[in-house]
Amino acid sequence: MHHVELTSAGMARAERLAGNVGVLEIRPSLYSPKYAGAAAAGAMSLL
Repeated sequence: MHHVELTSAGMARAERLAGNVGVLEIRPSLYSPKYAGAAAAGAMSLL
């Protein structure tokens, strides 16, 4: 398993808060779209 998979491609948290506020926590780092594109798109569609 690659480090990208072990860290959910850097998407630590995606949450929708009250007042239509979205939080996207990326850590430990933002990976290349080649590796993290699907995870980032999924997180952004939630928000």
